[in-house]
Amino acid sequence: MIIHLRFFARARDLAGVDAADVTVADGCTVVDLRRRLAMDYPALASLLERSALAVANDYAEESRVLLANDEVALLPPVSGGAGSTSERGGLVARTHDPDRESQPFLMPPGC
Repeated sequence: MIIHLRFFARARDLAGVDAADVTVADGCTVVDLRRRLAMDYPALASLLERSALAVANDYAEESRVLLANDEVALLPPVSGGAGSTSERGGLVARTHDPDRESQPFLMPPGC
């Protein structure tokens, strides 16, 4: 059966494509596909260990059985922000004013 793959962010860079179709056996699970991707795209191997796979727009458990024509998205981890601000309970946001330098401020929790 055919599975439609979509690669995003760093995964797209490492795979060298933004989409691909792969033929897998009936009963293939997400973990099976993850192993297959590591073999087909060796540059993705270490990133695959830290990435989520979404099937039909839903995050998928490793045991999920794939169906013919499923669309599977490889979603690498996202990082950013500073630990110290979240420890204080707020997020840093920056205003943009072309006449002034960027000004940070804390956003209180719940905003």
